[in-house]
Amino acid sequence: MAYITIVTDSNVCLPDAVAHELGIRVVPISIHLTDADGRDDTIDPKLVFDALARDETVKSSPPAAADYLTAIEDADGDGVLVLTPAIEFTTMASNARQAATLASKPVRVVDTRTATAAQSLVVRSAAEAARAGATLDAVEAVARDAARRVELVASLDATTAIEHSGRIPSPVLETVRERRAHPLFRFREGAVTPLEIEALDPLDALRAAWLADGGPGATQSTVFHAAAEERAQRLQRLLGGRADIVGFSPAMAVHTGPGVLGVAWLRAPN
Repeated sequence: MAYITIVTDSNVCLPDAVAHELGIRVVPISIHLTDADGRDDTIDPKLVFDALARDETVKSSPPAAADYLTAIEDADGDGVLVLTPAIEFTTMASNARQAATLASKPVRVVDTRTATAAQSLVVRSAAEAARAGATLDAVEAVARDAARRVELVASLDATTAIEHSGRIPSPVLETVRERRAHPLFRFREGAVTPLEIEALDPLDALRAAWLADGGPGATQSTVFHAAAEERAQRLQRLLGGRADIVGFSPAMAVHTGPGVLGVAWLRAPN
């Protein structure tokens, strides 16, 4: 029976207990505040949210190739699958691929074409296959299939943080600026696009997007938030209590600001 290790990064909304249970190695993103630096897995999220609220400069830097290589070499077993966010938004996929060329064991790198909670659903699918004893080829196939089926929609309190991040194309931002508060986005296939859903409450809009794209039949759904626990609980109830709730990574909050709320789900296989 094969033993494959899954490596990913801390932008995923993945509880520590789940990562430990499934043997997932999480490489931390670094966060740089005006007066301190920290890692995504150890920094107090409140420090990040407070700095953003004061309109201070907060930056993040992805794991370097050396960080991925360390995680790969420290992993036990017959091979490693590295799962990264979409390459359009970060160098993590490129850094992981560079590390793979230097590794002493078989390594595959899969760009999940998404990020955050949606990436965590791909990671969990692959990790469950690995725990069941699947080969590296089979685990990679599971990850690629999940990446094709994963969906993510999110609502923002404001666009200030994503404008500063430079990660969203200007035409998308111009469209969003023309709309009311709590703009709604979809993240699919490496692209962020604004959604046109008529709803006064952003929670109703998120539910509508979830209903329209296979949410009720999803194999997994996850509600995610940044400093918006009460609204996350309300959204969970709107979805029929069928979704887990997870906190947003502080490193991702650098790019979205506090108050982000969304849902990610895996559509059922065709």
